[in-house]
Amino acid sequence: MNKIIGFDFDGVICDSTEECLITGYNAWLKFQNKSQFITASKQVSEDLAKYFRAWRGLVRTADQYFVVFNSYGKNQKLKNEQDFEQRCIQKKSLQNKYQKLFFAAREELRNKDIEYWSNLHYPYQGIADGLQRIIKIANVFMVTSGKDKPSVKIFLRHLGIDFPEEKIYDKQIAANKRTALEKIAQQTGQKLKDIIFLDDNINHIFNLKQAGCQISMAGWGYHTDEHLTKVAARGIPILDLDNWSDYFMAKLNRNQHD
Repeated sequence: MNKIIGFDFDGVICDSTEECLITGYNAWLKFQNKSQFITASKQVSEDLAKYFRAWRGLVRTADQYFVVFNSYGKNQKLKNEQDFEQRCIQKKSLQNKYQKLFFAAREELRNKDIEYWSNLHYPYQGIADGLQRIIKIANVFMVTSGKDKPSVKIFLRHLGIDFPEEKIYDKQIAANKRTALEKIAQQTGQKLKDIIFLDDNINHIFNLKQAGCQISMAGWGYHTDEHLTKVAARGIPILDLDNWSDYFMAKLNRNQHD
């Protein structure tokens, strides 16, 4: 049986902080009806860029960048994770408007210079080789809540990986990762418990564990030390860049004999 492997994209395959800062700021400018469009992070004030990077690890979906920029712009700075989550609920209608501007800004930036746009993403060390290794023996899907399908396809091609577009599940296909994996399970005739998934976000991880997926956490990516402690307390494996592909290969070999 061809086993199902799922990967998150941002924070697992690459660090897209610079691209998200530029795109998010452009969307924020547009939200305020400003005509300026930036192409480099140095065009963002140093203080705002520092603030963005400090809170980026809590963002799960593109619309939530609004909370970061809005809290800074309104001088109502975020206090903690709970404060961030509460504001995500309170600002939902504004976030929906912002999200459309975010993806439009990303497309505009990408279309200006696709090579430059690709280089704003930094692949984690060894991730491309490991991914190629897994793709050869498993049925691999990309499941992303923050990147659109064309962006994922373009960046993987930039890494030398010709990944099938139909195996990229973005927010246009499924509202959240659990729904995406349920669709993948249905499509492939598998059960959620048969899907092996790697993510770096604690909320996605707990939700997918509850659903019965074989979930593990990327020890790199966007999270806090507190998140890692909470994940470890639930008995969820935390992988590092040196061992993640070996871990997946071992899982695949074990599952093959189950």
